[in-house]
Amino acid sequence: MLRVNKTNLLQLIKALVKYKIYFPNVDISIEKYLSQLTFGKIDTFDLKSYYYMFIKRIVDLQLKEQYQVISKTALENHLLERVQTLDKEIQNLVSQAKKEKQMNKRIALQVEVNKLKDKKAKLLRMENENE
Repeated sequence: MLRVNKTNLLQLIKALVKYKIYFPNVDISIEKYLSQLTFGKIDTFDLKSYYYMFIKRIVDLQLKEQYQVISKTALENHLLERVQTLDKEIQNLVSQAKKEKQMNKRIALQVEVNKLKDKKAKLLRMENENE
């Protein structure tokens, strides 16, 4: 029987990162991950359903901790991936705006940042309302 403990969990997360399946959030403690991944809470009927539930629990935990979103369809909708992509775009535009010397270009970048922030907020709000 497979036991979920810190060593196994760390090995699994390293494997998921290696194959670019999952990128863990370092701000969330390993204990929170472990509490979500106990066998009592996860369907262990077969390996495929266990893997699916494992990934779903991790995605749900990250959405709850980072964005205060609880969603039943987050994994199917790739919500975490979409929100993280928007965050990266926002960070890139903000850094470009800081480096920009001309005020008109700076303002244009800030307008783009505001549009992306609104898009992210709308996406998270829609997901929260669907639950």
